[in-house]
Amino acid sequence: MNIKKPIGIVMGQGALPMLLANHLKKNNIPFVLFPIEGQASQEVVSKHLHEWILLTRVKETIRLLQGWDVNTLVLLGMCDALLWVF
Repeated sequence: MNIKKPIGIVMGQGALPMLLANHLKKNNIPFVLFPIEGQASQEVVSKHLHEWILLTRVKETIRLLQGWDVNTLVLLGMCDALLWVF
């Protein structure tokens, strides 16, 4: 599989986002993490390319995705319910 553009992973809490990231890394598939502020672990995220995002800032997030040339996006992990209250 020859993927040139990075896959974007919007990540919340839990192990699932990192399972995908580790699989992609093992298979030399480029990716960028987009951890949700207040949800993802900074310790885990810091080991990979990443850009912190706020779900309430949609335009800013879209610009970040475009800046990394991401055209495939996966959303994985849990988020606290209060996160959706703006």
